[in-house]
Amino acid sequence: ERMAMWWLDAARYSDSDGYQQDQTRENWPWRDWVISSFRKNLPFDEFTRQQFAGDLLPDATPEQILATCFHRNHMTNGEGGRDPEESRIDYVIDRVNTTGTVWMGLTLGCTQCHSHKFDPISQQDYYSMAAFFDSIDEDGKAGFNAKPYLKYQSDLVQPRIAELNQFVKRCKSELEAEKKLSRSRFDQWLTTQADLHQTGYTTWQNLPPNVESSSGSSFHIDQDQVVHVIDGDPFHDDYRVSFVVKESLTQLAGWKIEVFPDQSHVNERFTRGGTGDFTLTGVRLLVQRAGSPAETEIELSKAIANFESDPKRKSDWDTRYSKIAKTLNDDARDGWTTQGSPKIRKQIGVFELSQIEALNQGDRVVIVLRHGSTHGHANIGKFRISLTQEPGETIKNVVDRSPIKDLAQFLVNHPISDVQGKLRERLFNQYVIEDSVYQEVLNRYRQANSQLGQLKKQLEPRRVMVLCEREKKRTTHVLVRGVWDAKGEPVSTGVIPSVLDWPAESTKNRLDLANWLTDRKNPLTARVIVNHLWQIMFGTGLVRTPEDFGLQGEFPTHPELLDWLAVELMENDWDIQHILRLIANSKTFQQSSHSDRTSREMDPKNQLYSRAPKFRLPAWMLRDNALKVSGLLNDAVGGPPVSPYQPDGVWSEITMGRFRYRASLGPAQYRRTLYAFWRRSSAPSFLFDNATRRVCEVNVRQTNTPLHALTIMNDTTMLEAARVLADRAVSGSEINPIQLIAQAVLSRKLDPNELQPIERVIDRVRSHYASRPDDAAQLIKVGQQSVPRDRDKTVEIAVWMTVANLILNLDEAISYE
Repeated sequence: ERMAMWWLDAARYSDSDGYQQDQTRENWPWRDWVISSFRKNLPFDEFTRQQFAGDLLPDATPEQILATCFHRNHMTNGEGGRDPEESRIDYVIDRVNTTGTVWMGLTLGCTQCHSHKFDPISQQDYYSMAAFFDSIDEDGKAGFNAKPYLKYQSDLVQPRIAELNQFVKRCKSELEAEKKLSRSRFDQWLTTQADLHQTGYTTWQNLPPNVESSSGSSFHIDQDQVVHVIDGDPFHDDYRVSFVVKESLTQLAGWKIEVFPDQSHVNERFTRGGTGDFTLTGVRLLVQRAGSPAETEIELSKAIANFESDPKRKSDWDTRYSKIAKTLNDDARDGWTTQGSPKIRKQIGVFELSQIEALNQGDRVVIVLRHGSTHGHANIGKFRISLTQEPGETIKNVVDRSPIKDLAQFLVNHPISDVQGKLRERLFNQYVIEDSVYQEVLNRYRQANSQLGQLKKQLEPRRVMVLCEREKKRTTHVLVRGVWDAKGEPVSTGVIPSVLDWPAESTKNRLDLANWLTDRKNPLTARVIVNHLWQIMFGTGLVRTPEDFGLQGEFPTHPELLDWLAVELMENDWDIQHILRLIANSKTFQQSSHSDRTSREMDPKNQLYSRAPKFRLPAWMLRDNALKVSGLLNDAVGGPPVSPYQPDGVWSEITMGRFRYRASLGPAQYRRTLYAFWRRSSAPSFLFDNATRRVCEVNVRQTNTPLHALTIMNDTTMLEAARVLADRAVSGSEINPIQLIAQAVLSRKLDPNELQPIERVIDRVRSHYASRPDDAAQLIKVGQQSVPRDRDKTVEIAVWMTVANLILNLDEAISYE
C-alpha cells in the first residue's frame, strides 16, 4: 500500500474526471490491482507490460485488461463547446508524456510543438510514440461516455459490506435504547406546555422584509408583507430579501415562499414579462449576526412545492426546469418553474434547513431568489416569504400542518392530561426532532444505513476505463506546432532511436512498446525506476530530478551506484522488493540522521549521504501515522473509496452543489489515506504539498508548511486519535500516562527534563477544564467518540487529550529520521 501511493501519484489516479463538471468515475478496482501487484511482488517488467498492453496479451484475463487503466487515469473533459477530437488528442499526448516521465525520466512534452531543444528527440519521434496510443477505441468524451470500459466485479466489496453491516446493527440497537429514554424526557416536556394556548402561538411568521434587486427592479410591500414588483422586466434578476429577527423567532427550521398570480401579470399568471410563468433557478439562505458585517451561508437540505412541472413535457423551454429541489444547486440550467401548470393559483414552495439554526434578536436572515434561466423574462412578480422555527410536519408539507398549533387549539377546551392517541404521538415525533441526544443517534443510524446501501451498489460490476484497440487504425500525423487540428506529415508507430533503436517490425503495438521499455539494452528504464525507489527510501533520488534524466536534469550524485542498482534490478528479474531490501540493509540507510557542524558545512544538502535524511512526513502519512499510533487504524485492504473527515461544504461551491461530501461512518473512517475519495477539483483538504493528480508527478514534494501544525491541532482525525490515546491514558494502567502516550507516538519514553514542561501544561489544562466541564465535554466529543456520563472522567480525558495532541505535533512525531 505504501508503494501503491507512489504509483497512484505517478499514474495521476483520481476518483473523478477533472475539469468543470468533475464527474465521478469508477476506476478504483485498478487501484486495488496495483496494491495486489506490489503485494505479490509482480516483476516490474511484467507490471509494465500489463499496464501498457494487458488487453493485447494472449487470452488476456480481466485483471490483465484492468491493468491498462493506468493509461486511462488522465482527466477527461466534458465541458460544453469542447471538440471531442481535441480532447481525444489531449489524452493521447498525456499518455506519451506520462510514459516519458515515469519510465524514461524524459521531458517528452517539450517535443509536442517542436524538436527538443536540449535532448536528441525530434518532433517526429514524439508523434511516432503517440501512434502507439492513437488507435485506442475512444472518441474524446467524458463521464460514463468515455469508452472503452471494462465491466469488472471486485471481490473486495463484500468484506467491507460485512464490516459496515455490523456497525449499522450497533447503531440500530443504540437508537432503540435512546428512543426509550427520550419517551421519559418527552413526558416531562409535555407537562410544561399546559399554558401554550395562552401564548398566541403562530407556526409561520411574516416579518417585514427589505427587498433589493440585482437588476434595478422596484418593489412595493403591502400590510400583509406581500412583495409586489412594480416596474421593470429584466432578462434576469436576483431578489435579496432580508428580515430582522424579532424576539419571537429563536431559531430557524425552514422558510416558505408563496407566489401569487395577479391581473397585472402576463396572462394573469406570475410574471410581468415572458409567458407569465416564473422560473426560479436558485435560492440561498444567509444569516448575519447582530453587530457583525459577515454573512454565513446556511445549508438547505430539501424543498417541496404544491406544483412541479413534468420533466417529460413538451416545451420550448429546457425541461430541466421542473422540480423545486433543483433550486438547491448553483446551476442556472435547472430549477423550479410553473410552466405546464393548468391552474392559475397560488404556488407554494417550502425549504428545509439541513439543521436547525439558532437565532438571536437583531440577527438578519437573508434569502436570495435567483432568476437566471436560459429563456429569461421569468422573474417572480408577486410573493411573500414566511419563516418558521418549527421543524417536522410544518416544513414537510405545503399545507399548514403543525402538531404544536393543534395542541394549542386542543388546550383551549381540555387539560394537558387529556392529550392522548394520534395527537400525543405527533407531539412525540415533533419533540424528538429537537431532542439533540436522540437526533445524534438517529442521524448516525440513518447515515450509516444510507452508506451501507451505497456500498451494496458497489457489488455490481464497475465500469473501469481501460485500453482497447479500435477495429480500424487511425493515421497519426505530426501536429504542426502541437495544434490538434494542424496535421502535418503522417508517421507510424516507432520508438525513440536516441534511447534505443529498434527495427520497425518490432514496434507495431503497445506490447512492443512495453517490451522496448523493459529491454535489457534500454539505458533508461531500470535507472529511472531504481532512482524512484531510492527516492522513496531517502526522500531524494540519486538523480534529484527524477522527472528529467536529460541534459537539463541534475547529474547523479553517485552514477556508478545508480548503474549498479539498475543492473541488479534487471539481473534479479525486475524484483522491486529485492532493491528495497538492499537499500534498507545498507549502512548508508542505517546511519543516524544526526549531523554535526562539520557535516553540515561539507555536505549541506546531504548529497554525499554523510548522514541519514530527515524530512517532514508527507501529509497522507501524517494522517495514517496518527491512526496507527492511536490504535484506530483499520488495516483492511482494498475496496471502494472512503471519505475521511473534511470541513462541511468542502465540495459545495466547486461543484455547484452537484456533489455533497459525507464523511464515512464506522470502520471505513479509519482506513488508510490511500483509499480516500479524491475529487480532482477539490482534493482531500488535509493533504498539503501533495501531487495534484491532474498530470503525472514523480518528484516528491517535501514540505515544511505550518499548516501541518494547524491541521494536527484541529483536524477531526487528529483530534480523534488524541482522544483515543487519552482514553488509554486514563484507563487505570500502572504506566505513567505521559509515558504511555509518548511510547505510542514516539516509540520511546520521555526524559525527566522533557516531562517538566508537559506537567506544567497538564496543571494549566486541568485547572481550566475543572471550572468548565461543558467545554471539556465539547472537546472530547469528536469524530465517533462519545462523552462518558462521569463528569470528572470527562475533565481527565480532556486533559490527556490535550497532552496527546501536543505530543502528536512534536517535530519528532511528524518527521522521518
